[in-house]
Amino acid sequence: MVQDIEALHNAEYKPSIGMLYVGLQKLMGEGLIEDAPPPADNTDPRRKFYQLTGLGRDTVVSDYKSRMDFLKRAKKLLVS
Repeated sequence: MVQDIEALHNAEYKPSIGMLYVGLQKLMGEGLIEDAPPPADNTDPRRKFYQLTGLGRDTVVSDYKSRMDFLKRAKKLLVS
């Protein structure tokens, strides 16, 4: 997961393992993610898997719409 996050940020940000787990626990506490069953091809029993909850999906969609609205308004200001 750390490598995925690093790739999303073009190697400019790499969270520590401790920071990652604190964030995961916070998301779980807020009901945004939950434990997920491992895929059938998982060979490492130590690995944990997570998935978005319904609330988590709704939150992602809402945040996306809000950010897109902000970008549209910003673009209008820049073009004016």
